[in-house]
Amino acid sequence: MGMESRPLIVCPGCSSRLIYPVAIERHPDARRIVIERCCPECEHTDSVICGVAAAEAWVRREQRIQLEMLRQVLELELEDILGVPTLG
Repeated sequence: MGMESRPLIVCPGCSSRLIYPVAIERHPDARRIVIERCCPECEHTDSVICGVAAAEAWVRREQRIQLEMLRQVLELELEDILGVPTLG
């Protein structure tokens, strides 16, 4: 796994924005973060080094995506249980 500067949220293999963090650790210099990531579309894996602020922003982005997915699943489940479309 090579480590070099590249955009965090775009896969260098296929340009997908679905690339996600697999592991996040503090760099040995204690000022930066090492993020191992994986692309579900082309299965590219690598590691990137970034600043703390960038890593925190990516984690918040991932949390927003996960919450939106959960909301959609819950809406579908409620529609199935209640038999009527939910508002949203």
